[in-house]
Amino acid sequence: MIAAAVCLNLFFVFLLFRRPIISSAPKYGILGYRQVYSDLRGKKRGQELSCKLLRSEKYSLSGKPDIIYKHCIFNRYIPVELKSGSVNGSKSPHHGDLLQLAAYFALVESEYGKKPKQGRLIYKDAMFTVRNTAKLRKEMVSTLAFMRSMLEGKDLPCEPSFQKCRHCMCRGTVCEYCGK
Repeated sequence: MIAAAVCLNLFFVFLLFRRPIISSAPKYGILGYRQVYSDLRGKKRGQELSCKLLRSEKYSLSGKPDIIYKHCIFNRYIPVELKSGSVNGSKSPHHGDLLQLAAYFALVESEYGKKPKQGRLIYKDAMFTVRNTAKLRKEMVSTLAFMRSMLEGKDLPCEPSFQKCRHCMCRGTVCEYCGK
């Protein structure tokens, strides 16, 4: 009787500490969520993933998030943006990436009719969960307006500095201060 109990305990310990040879969990998966969108056409556990271009008429915006997850019960969505770079120990993501995720919040809300509460930015060396706040949305809207003004060739106030300009998306293109 004691031998059977010892064998049973050893069996449970084996089950508890064994590592599966093949894991079916998605690399960037979120517990309780399933992947419903990918910017690349694909299949996930027998289902077709959407990969269409998302549009928001409200913001005159379109784009393709890398991944969108949907909660299995509560119909909440989480856009995920995968970055090839790193943050090199920084405690926060790059500012432009935050604005890109804010644009994806707007696209997901327009496409699925539900405002995402959060999203994720995943770098080589860090992952950030970003809340969808009114402040972030307001900054995204003002940045879009500024970019549209630049494209229209309007004279805009500019305060060039090395710190601001070194990672600017306009550097070496349309900005007269950084060269054309």
